[in-house]
Amino acid sequence: MVTKLTLSIPPRTVRKGKSYAAKHDTSLSKLVAQFLDGLDQPGKTKTEMEPGIARMFGAYKLPTDMDVNDIRLNGLLEKHLGKGSR
Repeated sequence: MVTKLTLSIPPRTVRKGKSYAAKHDTSLSKLVAQFLDGLDQPGKTKTEMEPGIARMFGAYKLPTDMDVNDIRLNGLLEKHLGKGSR
């Protein structure tokens, strides 16, 4: 059984994800599913993971003026207030 999921992702990231998926003859949904499936395997090293997941590590670089906490805060602000801080 497959469940539909709605995600809030910046348009640029979606375009990059679709482009990556097309180049690797898969779908964005499959990439996300593989990534999420790999999260519950903390003992696996990068080389033991699915090839598609291993290639995703380091694929996204944070802007130099932003850290993970900024992204998390912006996401919460957008979710609850309808706007981000940047």
